[in-house]
Amino acid sequence: MPTFARGRGAARLSSKIHACLPALLALLVAVAAGCATTAAQELPTVEVLIGSARLVAEAPQSDQDRWRGLSGRDGLAPGRGMVFINDPPRMMSMRMDGMRFALDFVFCRDGRVVRILRDVGPEAPEGSIVSDEPVDFVLELPAGLCRRLGLQVGDAARLGPLTEPR
Repeated sequence: MPTFARGRGAARLSSKIHACLPALLALLVAVAAGCATTAAQELPTVEVLIGSARLVAEAPQSDQDRWRGLSGRDGLAPGRGMVFINDPPRMMSMRMDGMRFALDFVFCRDGRVVRILRDVGPEAPEGSIVSDEPVDFVLELPAGLCRRLGLQVGDAARLGPLTEPR
């Protein structure tokens, strides 16, 4: 079996690589941490008063953030949701592309809940999640939360001011 002699050049290269390893590792950790940052930390939020509940909802503002919505996430923290605000009110059609968990959809107009769709799974067909009328906002909540909170059509629904991320 052949043997290869390590010359001084190889030893110097090896020591340079070893010297750079801590910096490379730190860079990889920083990049991974940046990639792990969720959209939840980057989006503005609003306080939502709905029925007798007080929740916090992410409020995507850009078309790109609105399109992405909750797609690709594994869930929502307790008491959290996502709200899509319309000014002026308009018809809304929601989609479940890329979703990993089921949702409740709460459609609101003029300070009231006007429609609730419960337990909508990721497999929901395109065009099946629509408002029956123009709405001011649509609130997405983890499936089952509307039932646990006792939310019903006609309940009061109000949004607080937008809070920008820090």
